[in-house]
Amino acid sequence: MNLRLLASMGTILLAACQPTVGLPEQTWIHSGSQHLASQKLAPGDVLHIRRWSPGSAEATNVTTPPSFVDRIPIRHVAIGTALRDHERQFVIDVITTGRTDWLKLGNFPGQRPAALLADEADVWNSIYTNSTLELTDGVLDVAVNRANVAAASEGAAGLLDPNQVALFGRAQTAATLLGGPYQLAIATSPAKRGNKQYYDEQKQLPLHDFVTVEKAGVVMERHEWPERQWTLNEWQASKICLGRSDNAMVEMTIAGLTIGGKYFELVEDARSASHAMKTAPTRHIAPNAPNKLLLPPWSLAKAELDELTAEDVQSIHWRPSNGTGQNVVPPSRCKAI
Repeated sequence: MNLRLLASMGTILLAACQPTVGLPEQTWIHSGSQHLASQKLAPGDVLHIRRWSPGSAEATNVTTPPSFVDRIPIRHVAIGTALRDHERQFVIDVITTGRTDWLKLGNFPGQRPAALLADEADVWNSIYTNSTLELTDGVLDVAVNRANVAAASEGAAGLLDPNQVALFGRAQTAATLLGGPYQLAIATSPAKRGNKQYYDEQKQLPLHDFVTVEKAGVVMERHEWPERQWTLNEWQASKICLGRSDNAMVEMTIAGLTIGGKYFELVEDARSASHAMKTAPTRHIAPNAPNKLLLPPWSLAKAELDELTAEDVQSIHWRPSNGTGQNVVPPSRCKAI
């Protein structure tokens, strides 16, 4: 056989046998992103919100401009569940910056309406499901449909302007502060009020916001803050840990846990569980019958999911919530086995 033909056939065969290499699901969307097409926020996304101030254009402004970053992971919150501090702050931010009458609520959010506090999980879920990523003058913002958010809760009704507007005010920031997506105007001298595009005219310390969105950025194995504090029950309800079947997403339920190298199946009745979580003198898993040598299979009550966090377990056995597990790929970002 022709050696040249044989070599070409070998090359084709080798190329055909090359494995497909998977990449992380995370995608960063920021000012100047080219692949943005009005994407929605979804459970598992992370908002990185940078707030900073250049100060005011006065001779006394001689300090380094202050800045800080909020990291807000997005999850679905089960109705009746209390929000975590960062989530409650974000709800208050949306309502404070978007209320219909600035003076209507007195010292809001210090005195939040009781109805709003009771419906805060509904309001949080409505905020993320009604938020769209938009570019204004090449700068990223999050547009919130406030009419839908207000309709989600009696406590929020009447407080929000019904118009869909940018949450972080990117349009104004782009027009007054930026000479392009990345080019900050360079100030000359505060005393000479040299660059009014950089310094604000107001006397108070003006804050500006920038947002970057990390799509699919929540990964249980990373143990990042603030999701480190979520219980396994909250992870289960988060809609982050979804399985995949035939290009469709499947809701999953925790069926078992590996803790300390031992596998525990979850059972409904705590009385039938071989082990239980104890809190004294320290948090630990102990046999329910300490005087008896217990051999596998071991089990824990499902109620323990309200106490355990992702850092407590080595791996999780996920099962489709509908009970049919054929051809379902478990959630890769949630310690699946």
